[in-house]
Amino acid sequence: MCNRKFTVVFILLLSLFTNRVNSQGISLSNNAEVSILTCGTGSEIYSLFGHTAIRIKDTTNFIDEVYNYGTFDFSTPNFYLKFVKGDLQYLETSCTFEEFFQEYLYEKRSIDEQVLNLSQDKKQALFDYLNTSLQSEERFYTYKFIDKNCTTMVINTINKIIGKPVIGINSSDAQTCRTILYPYFDNHFYTQLGTSIIFGNKVDLKSEQLFLPSELYNNIKDLKVDNQPVSKVNISVDVDHLLAFAGRSYGHVVLAGIRDVLYGKVRKALTRWRARAGGIDPYDTLSEQVDLWEGRPWNYFALMQLSRSKQDSGVDFTNHRAQTLWRDLDQKLNGALGWHPSTGASKGARSGLLEQEYRQVSRLLGREVVRSRFHFLAFEPEVHYPILAALGIREDHSMGYVDRMGWRAGIAVPYPWFDLEQNVVLDFWVHPFFAMDGHLLYYHPVDQPFEEWNKAHAACVEQGVPFSWVTHWRFFSEVDPNWTGWKENVKEMAQWGEK
Repeated sequence: MCNRKFTVVFILLLSLFTNRVNSQGISLSNNAEVSILTCGTGSEIYSLFGHTAIRIKDTTNFIDEVYNYGTFDFSTPNFYLKFVKGDLQYLETSCTFEEFFQEYLYEKRSIDEQVLNLSQDKKQALFDYLNTSLQSEERFYTYKFIDKNCTTMVINTINKIIGKPVIGINSSDAQTCRTILYPYFDNHFYTQLGTSIIFGNKVDLKSEQLFLPSELYNNIKDLKVDNQPVSKVNISVDVDHLLAFAGRSYGHVVLAGIRDVLYGKVRKALTRWRARAGGIDPYDTLSEQVDLWEGRPWNYFALMQLSRSKQDSGVDFTNHRAQTLWRDLDQKLNGALGWHPSTGASKGARSGLLEQEYRQVSRLLGREVVRSRFHFLAFEPEVHYPILAALGIREDHSMGYVDRMGWRAGIAVPYPWFDLEQNVVLDFWVHPFFAMDGHLLYYHPVDQPFEEWNKAHAACVEQGVPFSWVTHWRFFSEVDPNWTGWKENVKEMAQWGEK
């Protein structure tokens, strides 16, 4: 239940967190996420039961820190005896998630992440508390094998911020410490014997608290905070067609309108002409979507292509009405609008078209863009990811399927990209998603797509992973009859967290 730190001199260990206090006083953005990290078991006694830590990530402020209550001085005399007896001094430290990830990758130990649906004020309160405690005597504590360890410290910290003991053990589900601990002692006879001798009959008493990482992990699956389950519903929206008609040329609108009339779609023709003349465009649904966010903005990725093609048929950079809408959306998202690289830019990446489009997007929004998802998921990771990283993109959300559900990379949580050509880990994170709306509405249509979405969500909750799914901007409109009722389904999906 601890994190291994190879230290010879204790003062070196203290430097791990003193260099991190620059996070003090920072206001987290709405994109900030708080998560619990549950790490797999190791072969040494101090790693036999796994490990628990807190991660705070905020791409807007370039923060990705892990706060760790499992740091100790490995050179302490009689280390193993003090560890088991509960006389070992521990302390809170912090490091970047990349550093944390690399350590566990080296030790071939798993890391499971559970994102907490905390309100913005509680995220900030937790962030401030952790950074303040790093500089105070609160960072030190005497390790107790069952009563006070990396897991109990995380639980106490989260409960303190929430203001009530939301994380805890149900007395009806309580088990003896022996029942909880002994499965971990396979092939560790002497550790098992020593534990029984030191703790005596305590191992046969029912545990009054959660103290193992795996227990906390399982508890969080069903945990509700602010009436929201911890298993987060991650909704992201691809803005392929910002405007239905207003972004088209007059010639196109006239000819398309005539075609509508010939096919008996007079109302559609009138809507088309009015939108082009400056009236309401049916895809302009920003205000309605904002009402669904409930203080937790979704992820949006906007297509702003250099030119139109068969696959890139949205609104280009030159449309002034679209420029205003793009900026409004970015403002509503507190500067977090992502880039949706066009297929044209993707295909022309080696000739500089991808970089050219990125510069256009950044100039239009007046800031450096840090998130992306490729249009039609038309990307080659080994080709495009190093280019994106060099441009300043810090996370890409393209790792998923168009025509099926599932984790394309076999992993449900973000992970850093390893560049095989350069033989380095990039400061670039891949964010997988589980499913895209078109799977059940176009590629494999079913009579009740929402019911299938509901089953998929339940499965993700059961596994303790985020239900990350992608929908599209235009489907909030009722223009396309294939998507009738989808808006109401999205509204219900946005409310899943309250059920």
